Amino acid sequence: MPVGARSSPAEPVAAAAAPTLSEILTLDEVAAYLKISKKTVYKIVRSGALPAFKAGKHWRVRSDELGAWIARGSKESGRQSK
Repeated sequence: MPVGARSSPAEPVAAAAAPTLSEILTLDEVAAYLKISKKTVYKIVRSGALPAFKAGKHWRVRSDELGAWIARGSKESGRQSK
């Protein structure tokens, strides 16, 4: 094989298996989306209410987890107002 040439992987990774970059959000992006402070988002993540993971020193949130968290909150708010 020539120097610098790449070999193809034995099995290609399915597109659904690897999230795209747009599906991973920073706490700043979550705060902007929710229109709340980053400090508040950090508290929510640290409490475990919003699932998140650390990439090095930085927290990241999957967009589908954020959507599910919002839906759970909407359902709880609906129960309280009835």
